[in-house]
This record gives sequence, structure tokens and C-alpha cells, in this order.
Amino acid sequence: MKNKVRLKLLLVMFIVSSVLILIAKSIPPTSIVEGRVKDIFGDLLPEVLVTLGKETTKTDEMGSFSFEDLTPGLYRLKVEAEGYEKYDKEFLADIGRNHIEIRGDNGLRPNTFAVDFHVFYAPTFEKTEQIFVFVGLYNGTKSKVTVSRISLFKPNAEFEASLITEQLILRKNDLRKIELSGISNPVRQGVYRLEVEILDKEEPILLQFYDTAQFDDNWDVHS
Repeated sequence: MKNKVRLKLLLVMFIVSSVLILIAKSIPPTSIVEGRVKDIFGDLLPEVLVTLGKETTKTDEMGSFSFEDLTPGLYRLKVEAEGYEKYDKEFLADIGRNHIEIRGDNGLRPNTFAVDFHVFYAPTFEKTEQIFVFVGLYNGTKSKVTVSRISLFKPNAEFEASLITEQLILRKNDLRKIELSGISNPVRQGVYRLEVEILDKEEPILLQFYDTAQFDDNWDVHS
């Protein structure tokens, strides 16, 4: 009797396994392609047009995008945003989940002279809070750009510091990153102003940028 029950159980298990295998074989393999888009400075880019093959979507507020139910294979990935050069690469989508990070050297490149400005305050190893400044410069023009001055001003409009001591010459596709750390206490919260002076045929042009100092204890303003 026990042998008969055991044989019936084995038969049922065999039948169920066979059915599941047939179902699995009948379902075509698919791919999911997801990713995130940042510029060359490391800032997230929302509302960017992303095209993968014949499918198109836009990035959300965190710069993320996703394509589902794709046939595995080779695709052309295009990313387009106003003010940036087009990103155009071939991408091989494997079965399952695929992740793409468009950032760093592969990040979207501005097609003009661009400045990235961030101010944050965070605790130091002495457990005191200090102001830190990140400035990125990128020349997306066809001509060289000469930066003659970069100045930081406090929220009360008082001069805080100069970020360069001599002229910077940026040729096409040049990227420069400047950091200013350890501005002494007390921390002045509020809107800081950055003045960047460039020379056009020896005539100065003043550009101004603003950022509100925010607490950031993970030390990554581009996360």
C-alpha cells in the first residue's frame, strides 16, 4: 500500500514538473533595461528623453528610466537633453535585468561653457560643522575659455574666498573640478553666491551662480 502511494506521489510530481517545464519553455525570454542619467559633473538629470531601439521614455525626478518586456539583443541607446550633446551608444541587453549608469566620463556633456556650483555643511572629525564648496567647470564650446576669477560670497554678500590664484584656460571638452573645504565656523546658512569671470577678447564677462547651503553628512552632493 505504501509503495502504491509513493508511486502515485512520484507520478504526480513528474507530471507537475513536466507541465512547469513546458510552460517555462513556452514563455519567451525577456529583458529589463533600467538606468540613471547624470551630467559630466555628476548631477542627476530629470525629464531627459531616452530611446532604446524603437521604445522611448523620459527620466524621472531622480534621473532614472526603465524599459520592460524587451527581446534580448543589441539595441541603440540614445539620450537627448536640451543644452547637452547627444549620447548615442550600442547596448547589448541580456536576458533578465540590465542596469546602465550614464555618469562620469560618459555623463552628458554641456554644449556650452558650464559651471556646477554646490555648497554644503557637514560635521568634521572634530565634530564641528564647516562649509564645503564644490565647483565644476566644463568647456563645451569650440573655442578656448579663459577664466580670470572665481569668487565666493557669503549669504550676507560679504566676500568669503577666491577659488583660483591665476587664470585658468579651458580648451574644448576640458573639465576642471575645484574644492574649497574647511571654511571656519560659525557656519552661515543661506544662499551663497559664486562669481565666475571669463575673458572674451580680453573683455571681462561676469557670470553669477547661487546655491543654498544644506546639511549633507554623506559628503556627496551628487548622490
